[in-house]
Amino acid sequence: MVAQFKPLNKTISKLVNELDSSHEARLHQRYYKLLQKCLPENWHQHVLLINIEAGIWWLGVKNQQNAFLLRFLLPEIAQRLAQKLPNPPKLKIKADPRYWLSNYHKQINYVQIEQKHYSDDEANAIIDDYFSKQNPKNNQKK
Repeated sequence: MVAQFKPLNKTISKLVNELDSSHEARLHQRYYKLLQKCLPENWHQHVLLINIEAGIWWLGVKNQQNAFLLRFLLPEIAQRLAQKLPNPPKLKIKADPRYWLSNYHKQINYVQIEQKHYSDDEANAIIDDYFSKQNPKNNQKK
């Protein structure tokens, strides 16, 4: 059954390499980490970096109450960012419970993937190994 998917291995390896080298995603993650350093520690779990566009950082919070409280901290956060960045961003807050809940774990539990470019043979070996581990019963029958 794995033999049917052999032609896709080259495509999959290219996609994996593109995903690993996504400059925009890495830059967003670096800015998010910088934002976390500028936030008071008790706010780390309550603020997400939703979007960056035209020098504006959109900070996402769960609800209006958090947005109200965070507004009082914006001058302090902006001052800390100004010390770390040559062109400090303008900060805006957006309270969106649905977006926040769906993206909270994506940013908080971010795993840094080591950038590696696989050769076609390496990619094929990794994929074959993965499928063999997924279906151990099928491999025993062969």
